[in-house]
Amino acid sequence: MGKFKLPESGQKMWNDAVKIVMLVLVLAIVFTVASVLPQKAGRGEINPPANAKDFIGMDAETVKIRLEEAGFSKIELIALDDLKFGLFDKEGEVEEVSINGDTSFKKKSVFPKKAAVRIQYHSFPENAEEK
Repeated sequence: MGKFKLPESGQKMWNDAVKIVMLVLVLAIVFTVASVLPQKAGRGEINPPANAKDFIGMDAETVKIRLEEAGFSKIELIALDDLKFGLFDKEGEVEEVSINGDTSFKKKSVFPKKAAVRIQYHSFPENAEEK
């Protein structure tokens, strides 16, 4: 049995199709790599030190320090006054962190240095003893 050989025009079409498939694969790889690489913060911009979800459950003061070390300066700590017994959540434990209103930021996100940071944490109501 001999080799099957395409006619000249069929061979050219085959070569063109292979080139197109290879080009599409190369472009897919380039776009995938570009989307995974961290974005570098430019002048006057900052990358958060962690993803938003990584801060949940951490101590609020620790999160504040990490964000200050990253370069954020407008940081607000917000006590939720939501604890009754402290069985499931601990006092000072972070519930949510937002940067300029974004609560699902990633470590590769880029924000201005003057971005408003809000750290909401669990706490006992201040006037709980008065009741």
